Amino acid sequence: MVSATRSRRSFEQLPTRVEILGGEEITEKANMKPGDIRMLLNESTGIYVQQTSATSFNSSIRIQELDGKYTQLLRDGMPMYSGFSGGLSLLQIAPLDLQQVEVIKGASSTLYGGGAIAGLVNLVSKKPSDEAEQLQFQGVQPLTPNLLEAELSSGINADLHHTFELGDTLTLVQESEDIYACRQPAPYQDTRGTEINAVWRWNYLKLFLGYTNADVKEHGRQNTMDTALMPKERVNMVFVYEKEDDFRIGLESYYFSQQKLNNGTRSSDYWIFGLMMEKYFGDDFSMFLNFENFSDTRQTRDGPIYKGSISNPQFLDIYAPLDGFVTNGGIKLRF
Repeated sequence: MVSATRSRRSFEQLPTRVEILGGEEITEKANMKPGDIRMLLNESTGIYVQQTSATSFNSSIRIQELDGKYTQLLRDGMPMYSGFSGGLSLLQIAPLDLQQVEVIKGASSTLYGGGAIAGLVNLVSKKPSDEAEQLQFQGVQPLTPNLLEAELSSGINADLHHTFELGDTLTLVQESEDIYACRQPAPYQDTRGTEINAVWRWNYLKLFLGYTNADVKEHGRQNTMDTALMPKERVNMVFVYEKEDDFRIGLESYYFSQQKLNNGTRSSDYWIFGLMMEKYFGDDFSMFLNFENFSDTRQTRDGPIYKGSISNPQFLDIYAPLDGFVTNGGIKLRF
């Protein structure tokens, strides 16, 4: 069932294209990064999770190459943080309690307001079983209506307002090092692109291929330029050998093309590779080992990520991973 469209319909009954990241994908990414869902979203075509801070790991979710402020983040169909969560912060959302993730690419502002112009991501929580609910409420007596007295309240509210037409919204721009001015924003942003997904299966082998082409232009009053920090081309390939309830191993590779930086230069393109394996021992026990970014791709190989002094740093644009090669493993117990 899908809830992101505010209707409990099955997948085949929906008029809107909804992508579902199910339990298998969530479990796999939870093995790799159990602390947040950035990897789960970033490895989907048409979604780019851009890291915006080198210290707090704040990230912006960009759907169809639009800015993260146009992406709405939901939890069980309701906007998170009053609708102001177009990205992820230091307290990342753990995928361990998620049943599925629903993604709608394209304008959903009719249902969820202007914050969903690019699309939305709905995080659906796992539902407790009937047995768990019975145990939790065991011994709790039902309400007795004739022994309850409803609370009464009274009050009065009045509103007085007047609307002034100010024209286009103003934005604050930096004209020089110490001078800022209010200017009308650029007329519009034009985004076009292509997404291609393909799957091949044979016995225990699976191959997933994805390609994203994004052509995003910012049209100003005097010129037109590429949008900064957005790779024009992305390729993702995943090759998996999986024997259900026994053993699985997967090799991942992701390509990111050059990106235009805010200083007018272009970044280098790069590849990211990963390897994950998991062995099952019965229904209740498994062991996993993960090698994430074993090619050790890091932006710091191209140069520093800040300029100035350590006491007063000025951070540069982030266009590639900062944490490099990561290895993790663990044991999973099911009760």
